[in-house]
Amino acid sequence: MNRHAQQGFTIIELLFFVVISGMLTVALLVGWTVTVNAQNYKDSARSFAVALQDQYDGAANVTIDRDADYQCQRDTATSVKVTEVAGGSQFSRGSSDCVVMGKYIYLSNGNVTTRPVLGIQPGAGIPLPATDKAIIQAYSPTVLSEGITSIPISSFTVPWSTQPYLKGTPMTQTMNMVMVIVQSPVTGTLYTYHAMVTSGAPLPSVRTVVSSGSQSELMLCLNPDAVVGQGTLAVRLDANASSSEAVSVVGDASNGCS
Repeated sequence: MNRHAQQGFTIIELLFFVVISGMLTVALLVGWTVTVNAQNYKDSARSFAVALQDQYDGAANVTIDRDADYQCQRDTATSVKVTEVAGGSQFSRGSSDCVVMGKYIYLSNGNVTTRPVLGIQPGAGIPLPATDKAIIQAYSPTVLSEGITSIPISSFTVPWSTQPYLKGTPMTQTMNMVMVIVQSPVTGTLYTYHAMVTSGAPLPSVRTVVSSGSQSELMLCLNPDAVVGQGTLAVRLDANASSSEAVSVVGDASNGCS
C-alpha cells in the first residue's frame, strides 16, 4: 500500500507570505495617506483663497456689525481717533462722521487677522485731491484700535498645517505681510496694497502701506508640510486687485513655486 506523504507550508514559505502581505499592506496605507493628504492640501488652498476673497466682499460692504456707536475726530493731521459710545447696533456710511473704508489684513505663519479701516471726511472748504489714492489719504484711513472691544477681530488659520510662503523664498521661511483693501469714498473703487513686514516689529499704518506698498501680483505658495504626491499649489492675487475675482488657486504648472 502506497503511503501519501502529508504536504504543508514550510517555515520559509510562511515567512515569505508574511513579508509580502506586510509589504502590500504598507503600500496600501502609504497610498491612502498620500491621497488623504492631497485632498486636505487642495481643501486648505481653496479655504485660504476663499478667506481672502471674503475680505473683498467685506471691504465693498460699508456696514460693520457692532454693539456701539462711534465718533471719529482727527487725532493728528494724518490719523483719526475713534471713540466708542454705548448704544446702537450698526454703523453705516452716512449715519456717523466715521467712514468705513476697508480692511487691514495681517498674514503671519498661516494666520490671517483682519480689522476694519475707518476714516473721516476732510473738513469743510478743503478741496478733495484729483486721484483716488490721494483722496484715500485725505480721509486719514486708520485701523480700528484694539481698545474698541465691541467689534470682534476677524481671524482665520489656513487648515491642515499648510504654511504660505512668498514665491522666490525658501519653503520653510515664515511669511509676514500686511495687506490693505481700501475703498475710495468718492468713486467706490477698491484698491489693494501689500507690504512685507519684519516679525515682531510694529505694523505699518494704513497710510504707510497705501503710500509705499505694492500693487503688483502676489503669489502665495503653500507648503503642505506633508507628502501629497503632487506639485505645489499657490493662491494668486492679481496685480491691481479690486475685487474677489482677483484671488485664485494656481497649480504648479504656472505658479513658479519651488
